[in-house]
Amino acid sequence: MNEVDQILKDQMGLTLGSQLELTTPQKLGAALGVDAVLMAIS
Repeated sequence: MNEVDQILKDQMGLTLGSQLELTTPQKLGAALGVDAVLMAIS
């Protein structure tokens, strides 16, 4: 598991890509310690 996946699992309880819809880009950025998050929405 890569570092981003581990952070999403440990801090946010996200284990599937489809679960990203359950949070906001702002919360993802805060959990990952980044200024911006790029998300592809199909």
